[in-house]
Amino acid sequence: MNIMNELELEVFEKENITCHDVENLYSEYMEGDLPISLADRLREHICECPQCQDFAYLYTQVIDVASQIKDTITLSDDVKNRLHERLNKELGLNLPIITTDRK
Repeated sequence: MNIMNELELEVFEKENITCHDVENLYSEYMEGDLPISLADRLREHICECPQCQDFAYLYTQVIDVASQIKDTITLSDDVKNRLHERLNKELGLNLPIITTDRK
């Protein structure tokens, strides 16, 4: 049984899910980390919303391309962090940020 976090509970309690809600929860949705009742509501919205269908398609394309090239390109930690930050912000992902101890 999945326990809802604050954002999930906030979205779950809404009468109508918005495109912004889909963007914020899409990575958890794709990973199967949302409670079934919330995942069903997101799926309903996506099925009825052309904008969210486009978002879902682009999200999948980015993940596919990233997985294809991940072993062929070596990036500095700084570049990785900037990429992760941007993907987290734009796609609602939760990619890790690398911390380095600088003296």
